[in-house]
Amino acid sequence: PPVFYGGTQGLLSDFEQMGLEENGMEIVWVGKDFPVEVTLKNKGEERIAAGDAVVKIQGIDTDLFHIANPTLTTQTDIEKVSEANTYGGEETIDFGTAHLDEITGLFYDANFFASIEYEYKTHIAVPQVCFKSDYQNSELCELSEVKQSFSSGAPIIATQVTQEPSGSKRIALIFDIENVGGGDVAPPGEDFNSLHDKFKFNLVEGEGSGVTWECTSSGNGEIGRFNDGIAKVRCRSSELPEDTLFTKQVTLQLSYKYRDVIQRTVR
Repeated sequence: PPVFYGGTQGLLSDFEQMGLEENGMEIVWVGKDFPVEVTLKNKGEERIAAGDAVVKIQGIDTDLFHIANPTLTTQTDIEKVSEANTYGGEETIDFGTAHLDEITGLFYDANFFASIEYEYKTHIAVPQVCFKSDYQNSELCELSEVKQSFSSGAPIIATQVTQEPSGSKRIALIFDIENVGGGDVAPPGEDFNSLHDKFKFNLVEGEGSGVTWECTSSGNGEIGRFNDGIAKVRCRSSELPEDTLFTKQVTLQLSYKYRDVIQRTVR
């Protein structure tokens, strides 16, 4: 069975209905209050702590619509998908009611946007990495091959992990990383960069038995950068002790801040 539930979703979001639906359009009346709410649902495998998700109402003049606070954070922990909670946790962010005092003409189409930013992690497990100091030895496992790997449910995953020899008594793992969610990505604690999406990586499992690892991405030992939604992380082992021959799991962790934007038009 897979190590994780898997999937390519993290925190999903949607506007709750604001007006009466008519011919596929939500309708509200001038001078009448209508609710502005955004529901967040965690469909991945990383718990989001209270306050770690920020929702901002954009696209409209919030003062004109009498929205007092257009930026709010989550108040509770949003649980991950798990055996005990197969649907994941959710929370509805309530911005109160909005209304427009007057319009010019017969109608006005207001485009409500919501930006959702949250901290998340992806865990990439490679259960059967081959640790072999003698490249000529054909026993037990293969040194050069695409390895079976599993990514925890998240908008950033590993599409492939390849193992290969890397110099005398050393091995390497190449992780192909992809931003399948299509959102913006930044390292935790940093601002989003309009030019480059970046993430932080570190090996959390796989050292021991006299083996250590050094991981890099485009020469950087801590931060990976996407090019057209794709990045590579290469982890190279220290020199393996003589007569090393075993398999064990290696796990790479990706940490990042993720941003999605949703939109709803109200007439």
